[in-house]
Amino acid sequence: MVSVIIPVLNEEVYIGKLLSAFNKRSDDFELIVVDGGSTDNTEAVVKNYNQVNYINSVRGRASQMNAGAKMGNGEKLFFIHADSQLSDELLGQLPYINSQAATFTLKFDSKRVLYRFYAWFTKYNYSLFTYGDQGLFVSKELFFKVGGYKIIPLLEDVDLLSRIRKINKVDKLPYTITTSARRFEKNGILLQQLRNIVIMVGYYLGINPHFLARYYKY
Repeated sequence: MVSVIIPVLNEEVYIGKLLSAFNKRSDDFELIVVDGGSTDNTEAVVKNYNQVNYINSVRGRASQMNAGAKMGNGEKLFFIHADSQLSDELLGQLPYINSQAATFTLKFDSKRVLYRFYAWFTKYNYSLFTYGDQGLFVSKELFFKVGGYKIIPLLEDVDLLSRIRKINKVDKLPYTITTSARRFEKNGILLQQLRNIVIMVGYYLGINPHFLARYYKY
């Protein structure tokens, strides 16, 4: 069984569609939604799904995902963002993945050329092109062996993957996860991508993530 951990914060628009997809294969998955303090109808939407475990946590994606991992009963953990969609092929293959750690390729829910260009890089198995919106599949044993997510306000996914890579390979599997382009649409495609690059460079230069978080708008 795979424990699917979904951190949420005001995700009433997206979370139902993701849960519906997993519910079609409910015997293969344990669904855990971890709410960081939603003020919209997220809780009500989640509770329409009887087989979903809904818990509250301290706000912050890292804290929320750690809380979900501790609750999970599966030997395998799958962390996925609420605004993501999985193909039927990936849903069918998830329970049978043998990797100790794996990520997937990405595409956006928009056909604009720049989005396709950005997504193209995610097929390469490098830290610079791998983030949480691509999903993370990891054995529970390995996740806790490296200490889980560090409680930082952003790039917790990059940090975790860097620690995993020190002791275990991370596979890039040929399945695609679709993510929302909403942040790019809200902030501007080029401006958002420039901001992402500056933050990544700052992170690798050792700048404190709490300082960098001031410049990352959700």
